[in-house]
Amino acid sequence: MISDHKPVVALLSVVLPTSQGIRELEMKPVHPPWIKSKSLKILINYQGLGKLSPAKSGHWVGLYKKGWVNKASYFTWSYVQKKKKPKGGYDLKAKFGTRSHPKAGDAIEAVYFMSKDSSEPAAFIDIKCGYFV
Repeated sequence: MISDHKPVVALLSVVLPTSQGIRELEMKPVHPPWIKSKSLKILINYQGLGKLSPAKSGHWVGLYKKGWVNKASYFTWSYVQKKKKPKGGYDLKAKFGTRSHPKAGDAIEAVYFMSKDSSEPAAFIDIKCGYFV
């Protein structure tokens, strides 16, 4: 039997960013743990972007259940806003309202992406959640 299927060959080249050019990055919640009646504010500080303004580049933070595997599986997200521009770096913030709060005791992660198209997170931190202090 002779097949009419022609052989297909592809040569793919995939480049994945590893450091995204950031020399220093710090990400932290303002008042941990995140209490149900309070909003969550996450501060982000990094050096080494040159003249690129993060607030104009679509940087965002997603909140994920612990153990997430897909970038689109966040339960809420927020664009990063410029807080101030100190010499040599940026101070940024992402804010989440009280309606975004998950159940107390849930293990969640705040994950920082440098664009909607970015497949690799630039940073992530664990967030503790509770109902009362």
